[in-house]
Amino acid sequence: MAGVDLIIAETPAPVVVHAMKARDKFPEVMNMPRTVQDILDHADELADRFESYEPTPRDERDPEALVALRDAVLSRSDAERSIRTAVEDARAHGYSWALIGSLLGTSGEAARQRYASKQRA
Repeated sequence: MAGVDLIIAETPAPVVVHAMKARDKFPEVMNMPRTVQDILDHADELADRFESYEPTPRDERDPEALVALRDAVLSRSDAERSIRTAVEDARAHGYSWALIGSLLGTSGEAARQRYASKQRA
């Protein structure tokens, strides 16, 4: 039977850990239940853990970080839409892809591939 590898993302750089070795280091890693009774016992254990959980100040996260990320994504979307419109306008006025690409910080071909209207086949 082939081993199962996990990628542990909470470390500074992702680390691939074999599941058998990870069980010692990370208690969340477990064997999958094999019988119905194992599944029921595991469900009871998880329910007990959930019901007895008491958050600590370390468990709290600032929601403003996600609000800032959402706002940044929306801003990027608005900027991309504005760039696409400006590129279409520049092309409509006869400017070359080379010049447009230079203003975008890329080659004319890369700008064409990204911003050219898709032609119907």
